[in-house]
Amino acid sequence: MEDDLQNLINDIKNTGKKIKQVNKKINSLYQIQRIEKVTNGYEVWRFQENGGVKLVKEQLIILNFECSVCGVKLTEKETTIDHLKPKYKYLGNALSTDNMLIMCRSCNGGKATKELKSWYQNLPSTWQKRLYEAIKKIHGYSKLIELGLQNIKSK
Repeated sequence: MEDDLQNLINDIKNTGKKIKQVNKKINSLYQIQRIEKVTNGYEVWRFQENGGVKLVKEQLIILNFECSVCGVKLTEKETTIDHLKPKYKYLGNALSTDNMLIMCRSCNGGKATKELKSWYQNLPSTWQKRLYEAIKKIHGYSKLIELGLQNIKSK
């Protein structure tokens, strides 16, 4: 009985070590993916004429040169691109244009790495409506469903 107990304790210790090793490997793989998708991918794509520059121009026209959240007037140089699903968490969407929406620096900075739904719920009702409509115009109603915003009403 004592041997069984000691073996169980040893197994638990070894499992803990293996879990730490697996977590370390997962973190390394994540960092490699982050560098590939975000640093070498999105950050380069963002300033390419046929990449982010094109996306900004297209969305500015559709949104009447206004921030998709607060409505402030925007120029190409003042516009930032938000990832509706944060790129740090959803690396596979870092270069997916159907995950991107233009905003002013202030609104994009306010959202930062927050999930869209929780951030959205804390916006003033006029901003909620504007953002809802912008997502619908740019990406369609199916995107609102994907983001969980279809049943959320403005305050």
